[in-house]
Amino acid sequence: MLPVPLSPKEVGTRIRRARESRGWSRFDLAIAMEASPSSIQRWEEGKLPSVNKLVRLSEVLEKPADYLTEPPERQTELADLRRALAELEAQVAKAVELTLEGLASNDARLSRIEGRLDAQGGQENRG
Repeated sequence: MLPVPLSPKEVGTRIRRARESRGWSRFDLAIAMEASPSSIQRWEEGKLPSVNKLVRLSEVLEKPADYLTEPPERQTELADLRRALAELEAQVAKAVELTLEGLASNDARLSRIEGRLDAQGGQENRG
């Protein structure tokens, strides 16, 4: 079953809660957003700004963008995906590190072999 999208009124309530959780007045948020306090009031009432402003709002309020756009079930799914992605990135970084170490080790072995071959070639030329 797909989650039901948030209504504009619910998004407005989340904006207000996020603002209040920071201890900010509407005026404080207006300054941070370079908007008027009446705009903040309209947003909190459900008359939402553009998507770009919603993204900026989430940044200013230090909330993930999906906090203002997704129902709780969907936020959990996205959080799980972000965690899985972070784990995968760590695994890839470790694999790259091990590969580079292996290549460096192989390069050192090849240098030693080349050195021996050069030494043998020098001996053969003398003999």
